[in-house]
Amino acid sequence: MRRFFYFSTAMLSTQKKIFAVFVAIPVLFVLQCYNPFLLWFQNDDFIHIPLSANGELLQRNTFRPICDLSVMLDYWLWGKNAFGYHITNIALHITATILLYYFTKLLFQKYFKTGNAKIISLFSTLLFFIYAMHGESVFWILGRSSVLVMIWSLCFLWCFIKRHDSTKYVTAYILFFVLSLLTYESAWMLPIYAFMITLTEQKLPAKKGQTHVLLIILVFAAYLAIRYFSIHEVAGKYEASALLNGEVKKLVTNYAILFARSLFPCFSNSIWLLYSFGVANLFMLFFVFKMPKRSLPVLLVLGLIFLISLVPYTSLGVDTRGTEAERFLYFPSVLYCLIVGFIIEKSGRNEKLRIAVALLLLGLHGIALENSSENYRLAGNVNKSVITELNKTKDVHTVYASSLPQSQHGALILRNGFPEMIGWLSNSTIDTVIICSRSNELAVLQENYKVVYENDSFPPCKRTYTTAAQRDSAKLHSIIFRFTDSALLVTTASSVHY
Repeated sequence: MRRFFYFSTAMLSTQKKIFAVFVAIPVLFVLQCYNPFLLWFQNDDFIHIPLSANGELLQRNTFRPICDLSVMLDYWLWGKNAFGYHITNIALHITATILLYYFTKLLFQKYFKTGNAKIISLFSTLLFFIYAMHGESVFWILGRSSVLVMIWSLCFLWCFIKRHDSTKYVTAYILFFVLSLLTYESAWMLPIYAFMITLTEQKLPAKKGQTHVLLIILVFAAYLAIRYFSIHEVAGKYEASALLNGEVKKLVTNYAILFARSLFPCFSNSIWLLYSFGVANLFMLFFVFKMPKRSLPVLLVLGLIFLISLVPYTSLGVDTRGTEAERFLYFPSVLYCLIVGFIIEKSGRNEKLRIAVALLLLGLHGIALENSSENYRLAGNVNKSVITELNKTKDVHTVYASSLPQSQHGALILRNGFPEMIGWLSNSTIDTVIICSRSNELAVLQENYKVVYENDSFPPCKRTYTTAAQRDSAKLHSIIFRFTDSALLVTTASSVHY
């Protein structure tokens, strides 16, 4: 009997170790993908971080003060050290993942009455953490707004579900709702989610449920009034141009693309990876037909909420050729991961097949995430090379840029923010920044992008000088950056080097 006890204990211990390894491997892999020391500033970072450093809120007529405050705090902590901002981003992503685990357990235990809520929650959370289409939200500093609003939204939903336990939860859900609204516009959908929660609570008096929804609507109305008073618009042209212009075809197309991109990574990945995602999705469809009928209502509810969660982004859409705008998929991916976890858990007795598909999904998302990380690292390194070369010079007054790169498979480089980058991070006193040309939107830079010094004609773009002496003087105090697909070509006069 004693031997049997020891044998059983050893087996249990072995199973726990195997399970711990199963969880640890993808977690460690994700952390190395998001390595903050291999990332840098990009694109709009050069515009908004300096504005935050100056204490400016409601930047560029946006109404996201919580996000602005988070960047201000980062600047106070890290200054011009990019790795610190990226540490904050990965910390926020980890926080959102942990909150999702506990929220999912609460959701399945309270409303869906499903067994193995812990297993569903754990796999869904693990898939969420490694989900490939989170790249822009975590790799790009300003992409954090989608992560922040997710954190506040989960806290809001948690407290709203527990609002009958204590009045403190009522106060808390109002607070988190306000924080969500002040972070990102996707929070506008929270009243709908709250209303759907009240519909599931059939045992409670209808008036009691309606009171809380009405309170949320009143808070939302007050927010819209304050927003309009502050920035003189309710829905901005950037967020809602297609909706305001009545472009129905564009809205439908964008919605279809958002749905498809929730299931597939961008087309810059290899065709075999895309086919593999297709196979995994077909297995999920096969599993749906294997589910018991009693589980289908839960699946339909989750599916409906997922479809609703895509609505706020239909005016903007998401790129298919690269990772741009994938931040819009951050909150909808919560529902996607819950659906996948629920289907795999409830799809029959073939445990080996279910485990194989689960591992396949984690592996595919890991590969796509690694591909995305390489693009963002290259984008940051290109920008860092410009500043490094500029700070090797002295007495430079004019910067020329030719074929300025815009993005690397959706990882934004310098579509915006080049003059602001020079002004913020350069040690030289720059009077003029001249962008002669920009690269094609779809142009791709090669790996191992390098810096090459050259002596080339001056200037790189049309510019008239009255005399040759004026031209030579300008050349003496200028630096030229020419971006090719394989190298950054740098031209300077010898007198401007330290």
